Amino acid sequence: MSTPPRLSIVLPTLNEAAIIEATLTRLQAMKAGGVELLVVDGGSRDETPARARPLATRVIASAPGRARQMNAGAAEARGRTLLFLHADTDLPPGAEAAIAAALTPALLRRCTAALTEADGVCVPVEDGGYALVGARRADPGLFQGVDWGTDRVMAQTRERAMAMGWRLACPARLWDVDRPEDLPRLARLGEALGVDFLAPRHRGRRDSRPAL
Repeated sequence: MSTPPRLSIVLPTLNEAAIIEATLTRLQAMKAGGVELLVVDGGSRDETPARARPLATRVIASAPGRARQMNAGAAEARGRTLLFLHADTDLPPGAEAAIAAALTPALLRRCTAALTEADGVCVPVEDGGYALVGARRADPGLFQGVDWGTDRVMAQTRERAMAMGWRLACPARLWDVDRPEDLPRLARLGEALGVDFLAPRHRGRRDSRPAL
């Protein structure tokens, strides 16, 4: 049996033919290094699946809806760590090292231990979202009705867990990069890791955003 990838990147898509090739091309170095790239298409009416297929590890067909597509990708992913990425979002240089620095083995062990008593585990981030979610069993209901991209994501996920009768553990709190005021902190992390996260990168695509 082959060794699982270190990281699986799940990209939910819908009618992204104009940008999907560029997005996946920028991820090819990570793919060559063993990262799994999963494109989960929600029924695009353009050429998104055809353009993604040569560059992705797999293209998965799913019912439309971000939560459904994320769940479909998570169900197929083989990686030890899972990263959800929008098709119009850039990962900064050194992203895999930054993920490893944030989601340390010690933190992952704490999250695993929490699941011995809790039904799910989350690692919230300071802006109201979360950096990690795990569960003892898969249930798409945990992600339904969540206002993704807002500061209500973690609170709404807690509400969904409570409605499902789940006990949700949160053993740590992290931060992510969403706003200009986050950039100095990102630069300091880069200095510690020996990576210039703020180095200029090619643009020329719609709403190209750094993500971590």
